[in-house]
Amino acid sequence: MSGYEDISGLLREAGVRRIVLLSGGSAALADLDNAVSRYMTLSERAVRESGLDWTFLRPRAFMSNALRWLPQLQAGDTVRVQFPDVPVACIDPADIAAVAALALAGGHEGVVHELTGPVAMRPAEQVSVLASVLGRDLHCVELSNEQTREELEAGMPREYVDAFWNFYVDGTLDEATVSPTVPEVTGRPARTFTEWAEAHAAAFH
Repeated sequence: MSGYEDISGLLREAGVRRIVLLSGGSAALADLDNAVSRYMTLSERAVRESGLDWTFLRPRAFMSNALRWLPQLQAGDTVRVQFPDVPVACIDPADIAAVAALALAGGHEGVVHELTGPVAMRPAEQVSVLASVLGRDLHCVELSNEQTREELEAGMPREYVDAFWNFYVDGTLDEATVSPTVPEVTGRPARTFTEWAEAHAAAFH
């Protein structure tokens, strides 16, 4: 995983020949002033320089991030969403795992895999899907940028708030463009958010 101390030397000593790194779309920005892009970029750089075979996985936002709404859903039927105007082609973590398993098996050396779901969705669209799957009349409240920043700063360090602000307000990170990688690599369509929600409905009860 990105963001940890470079252990490529230890891996070489252990006889490891291939690394599959879970990175992210912001690695392509190579923005060392952005806290998230920085650790993605440095991790990829260390792996490239390790001398080992490598494959990078750059997934966009995970569908499982919807679980962040669980406390609100437990409290009632209102869901407050951040960055409401930002569409994201979020991906099922199971699809990331499927691509990772194939990459670990070999044949993907020196490849950067951009990983997305099949369609870009705004938060309100995800809430609508959850409402249908859970059989609940959910009400989506779209937060302003000021409200979003206040919520973020209450839960994470300022440097990471600034990073997400850079991505979603300044628009430096494209998470809306759909990549064909999952179907091309796995031979089946990428899972939809509806499929993810149906598979994980019990987690919301």
